[in-house]
This record gives sequence, C-alpha cells and structure tokens, in this order.
Amino acid sequence: MTQVNVQEVYANMERIMTDVIRKELPKAMLRAASEYLTAEEVGLYLKVSRDWVYKRIHVQRNPIPHYDMDGTYRFRWPEVEEWAKKGRLGK
Repeated sequence: MTQVNVQEVYANMERIMTDVIRKELPKAMLRAASEYLTAEEVGLYLKVSRDWVYKRIHVQRNPIPHYDMDGTYRFRWPEVEEWAKKGRLGK
C-alpha cells in the first residue's frame, strides 16, 4: 500500500490552481470592469501577493480601493488600475 504525503498533495494542488488562475486571469480581466475581484485575483494581475493586497486595504495613506462585503473584501479592476497609476513613480 502506498502512503500519501498530504502536504505534498496540497502543494501540488496549489501549484496547479495557481497555474490555472494565471492562464485564466487575462480572460477574467476582460470581464473585470463589471465584476468584483478577489484579493488573490488583484494580486496576480499586479504581480504581488494576496497579503500585500490586504495590507494595502488597511494603510492610512492611499489605501487600495475596495468594498467590504461583511468582512469579505472585493475590488473593481478599473478603480484598482486607476489607484495603481496614481501611485507610480514619476507621476
């Protein structure tokens, strides 16, 4: 009988899901103007971690635009994109 390393299985599943999300993200961004995005989706598009996105919600100065839906945060891509453009160096 073969033993299954649960941590390895979860790590493989996470890699597969990340690959799927990265492949599907461009399609999702086309729909983003009318849909709400998760922190993970915003992070993938901005090439930052989900935790980085969450930290930007709670900063005092220039927080990332978001909607608090009963403790679940969602984002609208046009608002995030505008926020990111305003924050770039050499404005």
